[in-house]
Amino acid sequence: MSEDQSVTGDGFRIMASASTGVAIGALLAGLAMLERSSSGGLGFRFNWLAPLLMVAGFTAGWQFWRFMFHACELDPAVSRRRLKQWGALFGFVAVFCFAYPIRFAASEKKREVVDGIVLAIGALCVAGTFTWKTIQYLERSERESLALLALEAKERATKSIGDGEGDTTS
Repeated sequence: MSEDQSVTGDGFRIMASASTGVAIGALLAGLAMLERSSSGGLGFRFNWLAPLLMVAGFTAGWQFWRFMFHACELDPAVSRRRLKQWGALFGFVAVFCFAYPIRFAASEKKREVVDGIVLAIGALCVAGTFTWKTIQYLERSERESLALLALEAKERATKSIGDGEGDTTS
């Protein structure tokens, strides 16, 4: 088994795809069933849209990972464009999921709810940016380390040839 297969084997692909699909589907179905209860809080009641949104969310999560696992086979420009499309879709869904429950907040509490949601979205953006920058730093550091190792190996090979270690004619 190659290193590539061990990291992205069928088991991992199925697990990542299915778990993402179930999470997105459950989130959308839960939003469809959300309602204001008679006591003024929030509750859940079955809505006929819930199963449809569950299937749509599962399909979106599954298709996202299908794209991710095959993105390297595509033209880089196409891959980047599709990744931006997926990012825009998931960004829209995330903002919608934060904003939709505002309609159930009591009118005197809406300002506080909106402030909390804006703070939560801001915190997620900061965390996402931090993660993205950390990944960029680690990738750059790895490239630099590999380049340095290659340079050192080349210097050792040149030195060993110069010292006669590479001479097999004796």
